Amino acid sequence: MNTSYRFIFAVLGLVAIAAFILNNNIADFQTIDISSFDFSKVFGLLGSIAFISLLVERASEIFMVDTQKKEKENLKREVTIMNTRRDVLSPEEAEQKVQKVSQLNVMQDERRKKVSFFAFALGLLIALFGVRILTNLISEPETMTAVQSKFINIIDMVLTGCVIAGGSEGIHYIIKTFGNFLPGEFPRRGL
Repeated sequence: MNTSYRFIFAVLGLVAIAAFILNNNIADFQTIDISSFDFSKVFGLLGSIAFISLLVERASEIFMVDTQKKEKENLKREVTIMNTRRDVLSPEEAEQKVQKVSQLNVMQDERRKKVSFFAFALGLLIALFGVRILTNLISEPETMTAVQSKFINIIDMVLTGCVIAGGSEGIHYIIKTFGNFLPGEFPRRGL
């Protein structure tokens, strides 16, 4: 099945589950006031998450050993040699080049998926032990019901795991984007 269709079905499934839960337990889900977000707290939190994300990136590089590294380097070298001779490549060599590039792309995609899954699992574990984004921004968590608090904690763990797995570069981008919309009290620095 196409990836975009899987994403659409996943979103529709989540909406259906949320609708079912809300339909049966609507009294358990009250409005949460997020209008009092303190931007300095948001920047501090995102900075801390960026640091944790950087640690997870480094841990992923160490623990996720690339077993196909030599094979990928050989393929890259062969493709580079073929690129230098592209004017004199026979049709068979051109086909081999396309196959090698395709094989290299598949190997890199598989590696990226494994590292992303490892980083997400590690980020989820970190979130499980208390490093969270949303619950730290809610100013009055005591106004939430027990059911609502549990759902927000679960969503917060998954969200935090995703943000940590996404890497520190993405978090720096978020901080920079927030900084561009703030009034002059915060200096706009290249983060």
